[in-house]
Amino acid sequence: CGYSGDACDAGCPNDCSGHGECLDNGQCSCSATRAGVDCGEFNCPIGLQGKRCSGQGLCKEDATCECEDNFMGYDCADTKVLPQEIAIPPSFDDFQATMTNPPSS
Repeated sequence: CGYSGDACDAGCPNDCSGHGECLDNGQCSCSATRAGVDCGEFNCPIGLQGKRCSGQGLCKEDATCECEDNFMGYDCADTKVLPQEIAIPPSFDDFQATMTNPPSS
């Protein structure tokens, strides 16, 4: 049942999964890298939509996010800009040539 005592109602849920301290009030005080009622989750950053790693990455044991390919940032909330998506601005010479010799209509 995850608790102790005759009625299985004493202690903390799942004995804090071995990753926290069971307080007198029956709640777990989790270590820094753990979270959840029973300290059974890794404590990765909560980002978009209130999800760990913004729901766009893997929450690792050291409480850091490993983002999916198209995402980046500590909480995987940022979209990567791929090289083919970067617009190359026209050079100043092209701009100056257009201003000096505007296209005829």
